[in-house]
Amino acid sequence: LPVGLLQMQEKYDDALKALDGVETSFGNQPAVILSRATLLQAKEGKEEAYKYLLDQWKATQNTRLMPSLVGVARATSPSDLDMLTSEWLSATPESPAAHMARAEWLMNQQQNVAAKAQYEEVLKRQPNNAKALNNLAWMLREDDLEKAGEYAQKASKLEPRNPAILDTYGWILHLQGDHQNAQKYIEQALALAPGNADIEAHLNTVKQAM
Repeated sequence: LPVGLLQMQEKYDDALKALDGVETSFGNQPAVILSRATLLQAKEGKEEAYKYLLDQWKATQNTRLMPSLVGVARATSPSDLDMLTSEWLSATPESPAAHMARAEWLMNQQQNVAAKAQYEEVLKRQPNNAKALNNLAWMLREDDLEKAGEYAQKASKLEPRNPAILDTYGWILHLQGDHQNAQKYIEQALALAPGNADIEAHLNTVKQAM
């Protein structure tokens, strides 16, 4: 608590000293490591936080560090994401979060076959994971439009105010020929994310098809 209060006051050196005391008493616990990474990011930038977290991961192999490490890597060292997501998944093969991180990396690399398999693993463990449903629906839109529609519809019911999900569902409805409902969902998406160029383009295409 004192570390957090000092951080809120932007007294980073004092916060780090207080954290040293916590580490002396309780050891190099994941909570201590994550707190130190947050302080380093605030004081010195994301690059320093990433270097520290990566060193701690190599030293401890504690998978509780992985969500933060992967998150910072996306901003600072995207070239390391293949290694990190693979190591995370190898360490915890039953973790939905690890499968999700690996799936997202594979999708961004346009390795869709492998990404689909990872998203399916997520859904085996978390059938109501809206992001996995949405991303899988998007990748299936050209190969299995019916299944894509099922996933997209379920995602839209789980998160009815998520513009990315509404846009995906609307676009898939458009591909299915249901332009009227497609327009409704994409307009809802645009209202939630005004100015989004991709959503605007989808809406224009749907209107031209009507």
